[in-house]
Amino acid sequence: NITVNAQPTVTLGNFTAVCIDNGLVALTTGLPTPGNYSGTGVSGTNFNPIAATAGTHTITYKHTDGNSCTDSASKTIRVNALPSVSLGALSSVCVNASAVTLSGGSPTGGTYSGTGVNSTTGVFNPTTAGIGTHKITYTYGDANGCTDTASQMITVNGLPTVTLSALSAVCAGAPAFSLSGGSPVGGTYNGTGVNSTTGIFTPSSATAGTYTITYSYTDGNSCSNTATQNITVNAQPTVTLGNFTAVCIDNGLVALTTGLPTPGNYSGTGVSGTNFNPIAATAGTHTITYKHTDGNSCTDSASKTIRVNALPSVSLGALSSVCVNASAVTLSGGSPTGGTYSGTGVNSTTGIFSPTTAGIGTHKITYTYGDANGCTDTASQMITVNGLPTVTLSALSAVCAGAPA
Repeated sequence: NITVNAQPTVTLGNFTAVCIDNGLVALTTGLPTPGNYSGTGVSGTNFNPIAATAGTHTITYKHTDGNSCTDSASKTIRVNALPSVSLGALSSVCVNASAVTLSGGSPTGGTYSGTGVNSTTGVFNPTTAGIGTHKITYTYGDANGCTDTASQMITVNGLPTVTLSALSAVCAGAPAFSLSGGSPVGGTYNGTGVNSTTGIFTPSSATAGTYTITYSYTDGNSCSNTATQNITVNAQPTVTLGNFTAVCIDNGLVALTTGLPTPGNYSGTGVSGTNFNPIAATAGTHTITYKHTDGNSCTDSASKTIRVNALPSVSLGALSSVCVNASAVTLSGGSPTGGTYSGTGVNSTTGIFSPTTAGIGTHKITYTYGDANGCTDTASQMITVNGLPTVTLSALSAVCAGAPA
């Protein structure tokens, strides 16, 4: 007799496609058990996609029953390669930079992740990430559900340490000057009254008040930081000086009192302390300046002119001597005409000299003349009043009318 044993019925379930980085795939669908799996990438009851490489592979399941009868079943499994993913280099940023939407990942449509990254929006926030070098990962999944990544480092640079020294108060009328004290050097200054190109501050452009001056500096990483200081512009004092009345050169010292506010200093030709000396100044027009410095060391000044008029040129011609019994005489010879005469025996109203009133002797006659500027000068001459001679006549004897001469 010969016994013919039935062939076992062997089945193998279908395989789902896997990605090459899937990891080991457990082989469990072969029936009946026990049995043996074989094929590219198969080891024991596991299939290794990496060992198999990308492509379609056949896996066979073989079963031998108790009668040593054998059968097998085969199915294919698809190993999908990972997509080719890349990420371009990322530029460094400053820690205070605005959040930026990441880009450069290929193929498009993936997601970004890493410190400071919002994986939903792909926005990178340098402030959140903080100073340092951070890894940014770009993840892309293809239609087969296979995913790969690419990474780049992004550097978040800190801001430079910027300082600005305290700024001294200035006066509104002070000259423009170049700002300084910003560190590191090479930055720019900005603020009211500041020319940001030259760094020159003009107090008069700012007017009185307190202003913020900002110093900005950008380092080699193109990161910028600022420092600020306040500068006070003190108001310029309002200084006035009253008008001066013209004076004659022989006026004497003129007290200077019209400068305001006090205290202050007067200066100019002929000025000494608080007096103006016309003689020292000489005739002509002179400028007198009054300067006042307030409690903030701010200074202003005002100037006015004063006219010093020369005295008129006055002369008086020589006066002839007269006899004491001579008639009164109207004086003359004074130049310019129009002045007045004075002296012993002189009627200053009429200019008449009376020898009798003057009496015997030598007398000083003064001629005074005042010009249109009110300046007066004099000239003098001496006049001699001579006494009468002493005359006598001896007694005369009587004579006859017929006597000879």
